Amino acid sequence: MAANAEQNMERFKGENHSAFVVGYTGEVGKALVKDLNKLKIFKRVVLLGRREVTLDVGPEIEQKVVNFDKLEEEHADLFTGLDVGFCCLGTTRGRAGKEGFVKVDRDYVLATARASKAAGCQQFSLVSSTGADSNGMLLYTQTKGEAEEGTKKVGFDRLSIYRPA
Repeated sequence: MAANAEQNMERFKGENHSAFVVGYTGEVGKALVKDLNKLKIFKRVVLLGRREVTLDVGPEIEQKVVNFDKLEEEHADLFTGLDVGFCCLGTTRGRAGKEGFVKVDRDYVLATARASKAAGCQQFSLVSSTGADSNGMLLYTQTKGEAEEGTKKVGFDRLSIYRPA
């Protein structure tokens, strides 16, 4: 089984994929970037965020500062040539308030999905939450569910939704 996984990884590397990561300053995003840097399975990885941070990564990983409120209008070109996307965006209601939480966890997620798909992204991975339900009674699970449902409607060739506890 391990040999099969290694063969698949080597095959994938040979296909010269490029990726982007949004939400790379949070815990999940940091862990993802660390693994991407270690595995080197992408020829290029673009980290899109609100601010630049100090990272110990290889030359194939670059940071771009974006305004998520104007992502589709002003930064759509940054997704060109990036066929794999990782969306680890998220905040807390306590940190951002109700409107800020919905903006980050739903609106920015959907803007990222739409902009990347329009630029040719084929595979999109979304970190959501256990209990995500667009019809839920709680703001948190409802917002996560709306983000999932909206992302499904974008129509990626491959969509993976992760629901960590």
